[in-house]
Amino acid sequence: MARTKTNNPDRWHFTTNRNAQGLIYLYAYQTRWIPEEHTSKRTAKRYVGRVKPDGKITFSSTFLEQFPQYASGEFIYDNVEHEIIESEPSTVVPQAEENCDAPEVDSNTTTRSVGLTWAVSEIANQLQMKEDLRAVFGDDAEDLFNLALYKLSGGGAMCTYSLWFDDVVLSGGRALSGQRISEILSRITPAQVSRFYALRHQRNAAQGPRHYALDSTTISSYSKTIGDIAYGHAKRDPDLPVINYVLVTDQSTGEIIFTHTYEGSINDVAALKGILARMVDAGMCMDNVVLITDRGYSSIENVQRELNMDIKFVQGVRFAEDSVREAYIKHLPQLNKLGFYRSDLAVYGYSVNEKWYQDLDMGRIPVDLKLHLFRSPTIEHNQYHVVAEVDAVVKTRNEGKVVYADLWERTKRFITETVDKHGKKIWVRNSQKLEDWLQFEGGMALRTNAFTDPFEALRAYRMRSMVELSFNQFKNWLDGDRLRCTEATYIGKIFITTLATSLRLCMLYRASQSKKQGLEKPNDSLDTVIQTLIKLKADKRLSSNSWVRRDVPKKMRKLFELLQIEEPPRFL
Repeated sequence: MARTKTNNPDRWHFTTNRNAQGLIYLYAYQTRWIPEEHTSKRTAKRYVGRVKPDGKITFSSTFLEQFPQYASGEFIYDNVEHEIIESEPSTVVPQAEENCDAPEVDSNTTTRSVGLTWAVSEIANQLQMKEDLRAVFGDDAEDLFNLALYKLSGGGAMCTYSLWFDDVVLSGGRALSGQRISEILSRITPAQVSRFYALRHQRNAAQGPRHYALDSTTISSYSKTIGDIAYGHAKRDPDLPVINYVLVTDQSTGEIIFTHTYEGSINDVAALKGILARMVDAGMCMDNVVLITDRGYSSIENVQRELNMDIKFVQGVRFAEDSVREAYIKHLPQLNKLGFYRSDLAVYGYSVNEKWYQDLDMGRIPVDLKLHLFRSPTIEHNQYHVVAEVDAVVKTRNEGKVVYADLWERTKRFITETVDKHGKKIWVRNSQKLEDWLQFEGGMALRTNAFTDPFEALRAYRMRSMVELSFNQFKNWLDGDRLRCTEATYIGKIFITTLATSLRLCMLYRASQSKKQGLEKPNDSLDTVIQTLIKLKADKRLSSNSWVRRDVPKKMRKLFELLQIEEPPRFL
């Protein structure tokens, strides 16, 4: 039988509805734009008939009375294109009428959202994340995962979790009250969290060499009971005490691979020792890992510590080290030659050998490190506008006018107050400080035992943007910027938010991968993807135990492809 589509105008659409017994009903409908409501609605809905398991259509008697041309021949419903397939083209289609005789969905059914919960659960299953949760947290694992799903879906206070739970299709878990959630979170210990991430690390490291980016941020809190809360360097809410929070992110997948909390008054340089010790104590074998840290962790002691622990690393280096400043000045001629320039990275690069020693049980052995020096002509050129800003501020202050606070903060270190020959106080440019600053502006240094090529080291270092993205998602999209809990639950609360962040990052990573195949996020927004998936519904009769997923529109099918997962099965 030749399969050809009916000659249906675009104004007609077809859809199906499956009941709890698995019977599929076919409908035809139109849409009409409602200007007052700025939306379109279905009109002229008409019951067509039943769709058999092989796709053939059995038309209703009412439909055939009105459209007898369908009484002969075989017709098949194409579920992909939402069209009627027939042996011979038909030229007649149902006409729009105000009254519709089609049976409506049974009122004894309940409807829930299934798209997002299915998508995220599938990603977690593919990554074996749920398996690791069960291995560590046992009976609480399903509830912890659902709590992370709740945060990912835009959930706020835990007291509304049960309302969300009753509106989605989940594979397990319970509708928990706020008290029960607090009890679950209070059972989570730092040792369990470390063990979970050690399992995640083992799975990732087994796939080949990994680059891990490590960085920390501060989380503010009003709590008076959390022991690690202390006044430190808070970028936001400087009047509140903070806790320091470290994230280690796999730069290849976006997944958060380790976390650690410590007292808010401890700076990054001093904290690295404890972070590395926690990673090793958790059972994380670092043989297949390159650890990447920024200049905030830069110190001679930390380099020696990483060498002694036999960790491969790339560390951003401050120009505060005399040896680094001297090396940069010495090799400025090379950093101005085109032979050392890479246009794709827009930097000059030059490498210097450094002699270090590794302390082992058998004694000290010499090791070679690379100090990679870089100069960015673009940054260097752009920074010369600071000279003009300094001169403008000096002129404004001497005229007795007000200088904007942000402009003064940028320039005050290059301005000095002095007295002129008449004894009058004036402001002048501190040219020496400005020259010292400009000499190294546009310059950068990396110290590593993992890359001999400076540009390969720089590529790996620039991928640190993944950990910055992690903090952005954690704080701005998942409400992790401030703790609203007590000592008993804060470890669990942070863990849930971090798990949701990790899942969101995995979604972003898969979407970026799919872009190579021509698939893109609608509006270039993951939130649009999430909100669209939430719209996919499933129905269940009150007398049935199975959920029946509604038809998946083409645009939504593209989102499942974007996330590299299959769409939900018809029956759940």
